[in-house]
Amino acid sequence: MGIIARVIGLTGDDPIPPDVAALLIERQSALSHCEARMVVLDLLGVRREDLSEELGLSTESIHTYWKRVYRKSGQRGRAAVRIWAQVLLAKEIGGTS
Repeated sequence: MGIIARVIGLTGDDPIPPDVAALLIERQSALSHCEARMVVLDLLGVRREDLSEELGLSTESIHTYWKRVYRKSGQRGRAAVRIWAQVLLAKEIGGTS
């Protein structure tokens, strides 16, 4: 199973809490902690419309954060960011994406 399965606890290993996954992404990238949390929540299936409530930010801030994530990660689009984040997590955890 992949990294996301481990984050949500579908493997035999202990699940990785989302805040820890965000810290791991933050450590491997130029993302801020809030940007990394947003990426992890997106990986976990939180809809873009629900991110503002989950993170306590305005929808305008969420839009701005996504722009920063794209710029800092060098990715275009959320699907590419998801793959990029999974690769970063796999490097940190020592697993496969």
